[in-house]
Amino acid sequence: MVMLLLLVFTVFIIFVIRKKQYEKTEYYQQTKNSYIKMYFDKGLLGEFYIYKYLRPLKGYKRYLFNLYLP
Repeated sequence: MVMLLLLVFTVFIIFVIRKKQYEKTEYYQQTKNSYIKMYFDKGLLGEFYIYKYLRPLKGYKRYLFNLYLP
């Protein structure tokens, strides 16, 4: 029983840390999508991963989210 409580507590702490890190990103600042909504929606999760991998690139850049191209 103690191991189960420890596991649940650990998962909760990891969730809170990741949520706080997510809320500091420019992606969150522009979209205001909650962490849970982003995590369980494939499209939003894909947008976030693209942002995450493009962010370290050098130079001037501008992100456009929720943009549909024909």
